[in-house]
Amino acid sequence: CDEWTQVGLGFDGTAFVNAPDLDDGSYDNCAPVHFKARRMDANACQTDTVFHDQVKFCCSDINDTINVILRVYDVNPGTGVVAIGAFEGHYNDCMVQVLVEDKIKPICTAPANVTVTCELFDPSLWAYGTAVGTDNCCVDTITGTVNYSQFDSLCNRGTITRNWTVKDCAANTANCSQKVIVQYNQEYYVKFPNDRVISVCDGTGAYGA
Repeated sequence: CDEWTQVGLGFDGTAFVNAPDLDDGSYDNCAPVHFKARRMDANACQTDTVFHDQVKFCCSDINDTINVILRVYDVNPGTGVVAIGAFEGHYNDCMVQVLVEDKIKPICTAPANVTVTCELFDPSLWAYGTAVGTDNCCVDTITGTVNYSQFDSLCNRGTITRNWTVKDCAANTANCSQKVIVQYNQEYYVKFPNDRVISVCDGTGAYGA
């Protein structure tokens, strides 16, 4: 047997390993050899009560080391499952330890960028949505931060950047962001009267408004 091997889960959260791929040079003195395999312990992925052409791994195996029995036959057991006690005297077993990993990053999807006027701006940012995380197996956490460095909070104008990080159950991460652009529309102006120089301050002057 390959005593130790690693398996990466696919985009559907599963991985299949062909029984011959667990072999490391098995042979027989008289006949060609054939291979089946099964997990030592069953779970939601696959039963352990029969031998299979392929061993299936899934999300519940992430970061676990799964013990797999490789069975080598000197007769052809055919395709499909084979009972544990079938072909007595025509097989031998060895053990493989399989580390199951998830190397696929989650997907972080931020809400669309938003442009609003200062009158309609929601300071809580609740109205502008939040990020959604998806993964081939499971999402562990979604955390967010807000950057106000390009935003004038006195006049409620500028750009707010919202950042999110999605972490899956295998500790892979992905990031995404949204920009909230707040526009300040000044619909008025102020005109001051002209400067004046006076020589007598008697309170009677009209200096404009």
